[in-house]
Amino acid sequence: MNPIKFLGLDKENQWRVSKDIAYANTIHTPSGLYKYVCNRFGLDTLKEVGRGRKLQREREIYLMLAFELFDIPSGKRSAYFSMLANILGRDRTTVHYQYENHYKGEYYSKGVDTFLIQGQRYMWHFYTILDTFKSTDYSENVKELFIKEKPRPDVSLLSMKLLLDRKAILNFIAMGYDYKDINESFFGYTKTHDKPVYPVVTWKGFMGFLIPVGTIVVAGSLFITLEYLTKKRLRNNRHEKIVAILNGNK
Repeated sequence: MNPIKFLGLDKENQWRVSKDIAYANTIHTPSGLYKYVCNRFGLDTLKEVGRGRKLQREREIYLMLAFELFDIPSGKRSAYFSMLANILGRDRTTVHYQYENHYKGEYYSKGVDTFLIQGQRYMWHFYTILDTFKSTDYSENVKELFIKEKPRPDVSLLSMKLLLDRKAILNFIAMGYDYKDINESFFGYTKTHDKPVYPVVTWKGFMGFLIPVGTIVVAGSLFITLEYLTKKRLRNNRHEKIVAILNGNK
């Protein structure tokens, strides 16, 4: 490179040139970074139809790199997030959520990086790319996260827990409990304190089963009764077409 041109570059790009990285191949725009990440993972695009999540980790890596490699214009963070969201075919709130997690260090804590992409840890890919395009030395991070051997397909503790308590968990789902209740009952609160989330729903003894099962029966009977009364009122008001639709007839 011409020495005069070299002196005109900022320190970051001077470092890139000194490492024999062609300036034309550097990822100096969000769009260029997008193409680089796609090529790295052998993908044509990071976009997915609807709420698809097969490429979620690759998109997260792209966003984390975008936050690290580019300065967000002052007072234009919302517009910048919208641009990144448009590149990925996602909503701006998705980018904002990733931004918050990134700077809270959600993906940097030791032991958190359990996601694998092409046989290597999630954060290994992230640091490897940063080590290529930033002057900061990330070689220790890359070395620490590198997986030398193929991970064993051992059954996780979560899988074992799901298999052992499958029937009880399905009962909870059938009764309408949300994921928080199920988590606290089977994976946290119950295991620690030996107490159910709801004292009357213990799934132990006669009453422990009668109360939740009875609740399902009463709720089902109430639903059937209300459905019958609703259809009867619609018929009385000569809304036969609506009744036919409710019965599954066009």
